[in-house]
Amino acid sequence: MPTTVRLDPEIERRIDKLSKNGHTKAYLLRELVARSLVDVEDCQEAAAAIERIRRGAVKTISTEHLSKDLGLDD
Repeated sequence: MPTTVRLDPEIERRIDKLSKNGHTKAYLLRELVARSLVDVEDCQEAAAAIERIRRGAVKTISTEHLSKDLGLDD
């Protein structure tokens, strides 16, 4: 899907610099988007999990209790 994006000059300079190491700018941009999407998805999943915990929809236990249950306490 062709997409147009305006980049900050500093970001464009950094991509230009990276592209001199053998990869095209298009390749680098695809890689950056793909990797960033994973990070954004992880953050959204974490935020949703925190919200479930705050609502009381998920049971949590303390690390002390977990350690005791696993027999890890001294």
